[in-house]
Amino acid sequence: LIFSQRRFIHFRDYSVIWDGAYRISKGLNPYTDFGIPIGPVSFYLPVLFFNFFGVSWLSLQLSQLFINFSLIFTSWKIINLISSNKSYLYCGIFFFMMNYIILLSHPWYNISAALLFLLSILLVLYRKNHFNLIAGLICALCIFTKQDYALMAIFSSSVLIIFLDADDSKKSILNIPKSFYDLFKSFISRRFLIFIIGLIIGVFFFLYIFDNSQLNYWFNLGQYLHFPKK
Repeated sequence: LIFSQRRFIHFRDYSVIWDGAYRISKGLNPYTDFGIPIGPVSFYLPVLFFNFFGVSWLSLQLSQLFINFSLIFTSWKIINLISSNKSYLYCGIFFFMMNYIILLSHPWYNISAALLFLLSILLVLYRKNHFNLIAGLICALCIFTKQDYALMAIFSSSVLIIFLDADDSKKSILNIPKSFYDLFKSFISRRFLIFIIGLIIGVFFFLYIFDNSQLNYWFNLGQYLHFPKK
């Protein structure tokens, strides 16, 4: 009902997604052919829907529907991993949908970053080295989506890797270090280093595919140093 009642809105938070996705769908490259004040990663899913269903407001909304289902599924998996209480699971998902998901009828630049943030948490909770590597790659992806969410993703994933019990067969999830030496060993553990390697690989990959000379200018557009340049 909400989706059917919404009309095209030319507002900053939404129009920037429309503008960026439209330009990329026409063959333009972020930072090289046009400047943007946010990371371009959130543009590519709408571009995919534009290619399949045509450039329209409905296609943009369909891309948001896909993100909504992904948010619900990821949240469900996270709650299911940290709690065996089904009441917590159902209540958590219900309130998440009623207080957040139901309001998301079209993309804006925080939503893709929020999904990447939750995905990084989910992967780390599996307590597997290859998932930690992917979590690092997703955190790098989040850097080029929205920086504040990226910082939350990197910090939260790092804390979880350090304090999660490496033995996933145990019922307990957290393993609090008993000394500074144990904490130091967590920082140099294989699973944490693999996460950092994934993060570094992802960052260098995006620095390679984007125009570095233009990226340095546009990445922090809107901050104080850019005010005189407007």
